[in-house]
Amino acid sequence: MLENCSRLPNGCRYNTQLKTIALGVYFLSPLTYRHLRQSFNWPCERTLRNFVQSWPKSPGCTHSSIKALELRSRGFTYEQRFVSISCDEMFLRAHLQYDRHNDKIIGLEDFGDEDRTCKIASAVLTFMVQGIGGKNGPNLLHISL
Repeated sequence: MLENCSRLPNGCRYNTQLKTIALGVYFLSPLTYRHLRQSFNWPCERTLRNFVQSWPKSPGCTHSSIKALELRSRGFTYEQRFVSISCDEMFLRAHLQYDRHNDKIIGLEDFGDEDRTCKIASAVLTFMVQGIGGKNGPNLLHISL
């Protein structure tokens, strides 16, 4: 935080550790995060969203996605734990592509957590979990797996 004191608000740079701490507070209580952000030089919510979007994503119900759901729902009341689960299937055009950054062929069947086959993927099934209970209404939990 000391490094960012002399910078303009749009020029601040935050390390991964501070972003992780701020994200944990934000997941537990966005209102508390907004209050603490006024006192401390913490990243804005947009920076946290960009930080989460930069995480590596993989298909399937992986260990990291379950942990993210667990962390997000840790401070929920009983009513806030009521959710709506939606699923949708979409057919894919057969296409293989090599990802040189991850040394992986994209377009093969992949069930997550290193469970891949040599068959070309023809469909994708997605799940969305959205909170429906609690005083803040339907926007409490919205995570797509």
